[in-house]
Amino acid sequence: MRYLDADLDTIPPYLSRLLNDFMISLTVDSENEFKGPYILTQIICNQLFKSDYSEFEEPPILEIYKGDRKIHMSSWEPDSVIWNEEQGVLAITMNKIIYGDMTMLCYEQLQRGERRLLFRYWIHTAFLPKSNEDTSSIGLSTVG
Repeated sequence: MRYLDADLDTIPPYLSRLLNDFMISLTVDSENEFKGPYILTQIICNQLFKSDYSEFEEPPILEIYKGDRKIHMSSWEPDSVIWNEEQGVLAITMNKIIYGDMTMLCYEQLQRGERRLLFRYWIHTAFLPKSNEDTSSIGLSTVG
């Protein structure tokens, strides 16, 4: 489905600005010349603000899931997190192998263990995990 530029005219100005300015940048390293899987080395979220533009009490928390398994949480390694509230930039460094489906949740930690979801982001790397099966004994060869 394609959208025309005029389609954004029906969205309130503050929401269209957020849609245009918000960006998630993933930095990956692949020693296999993009044959996968990737090693996720950095995530940068730009223009991360609350809808009412009030200040965060603590830096937002980012969680990464592979299926229902949590593979990373920014609060596990607070030294790897850079938070610039004035610019709304959250940068996290890590070294996690990723392939297939992945979900990122970013939220604000509230009092009494509650949390407010800031965004949810789904991505698929288009790679499957490396297989350890032995196909040589059945006469199959791998191309690539």
